Amino acid sequence: MRDTFRAFVAVEIGESVKDLLAGWVRQEAPKFPGVRFVPPENLHITLQFLGDVERSHAAALTEALRSSVAGIPEFRLALGEAGSFPERGSPRVLHVTIGQGKDELLGLADKVRATLESHGFHPDHPFVAHITIGRAKDTGGRTSAGRPTAQDWRRSFRSYLSSHGDAPATWRISRVLLMESILGRGGPTYIARGAADLAPPAG
Repeated sequence: MRDTFRAFVAVEIGESVKDLLAGWVRQEAPKFPGVRFVPPENLHITLQFLGDVERSHAAALTEALRSSVAGIPEFRLALGEAGSFPERGSPRVLHVTIGQGKDELLGLADKVRATLESHGFHPDHPFVAHITIGRAKDTGGRTSAGRPTAQDWRRSFRSYLSSHGDAPATWRISRVLLMESILGRGGPTYIARGAADLAPPAG
């Protein structure tokens, strides 16, 4: 085993919400052959990517995360709208934003990222609350005919949610995870290497 691991800090997606998103992907994937979709078991919200971390530092880093989230109560998140990066032109990353609970998530991310920065992990970009659903395949500079526009993507998601109005689109955030990303031919495998629990919900 390597002395370092490719690490990131994340919060989980509820299983029922993963199922909802997976159903959308199954329905839409044939329409977008130019997109590589994320397997439902890999769906998450990244708070910060860390790069290579010494395995011997995982316990101390987890303890630092526990200190940073101490006293922050559990809260609920809800799916928002479909979006993309960039927002105009041909999307490279397809995602879903966060609706309910976004402010609480931003506050949690600020705490976590400040702690990580104090341990030498400087963020390479501002935090944007989103769930990555798919990425455009590398076409060697050629335009992919299967790549959706941002408008296609938003319209698709709104239509799907409206037809599944009784499906759960909210979930509870109860912990922050230190994750290892193991790259492979079939895509990455994610393994939790540490957890920092939030406080019980207020009231």
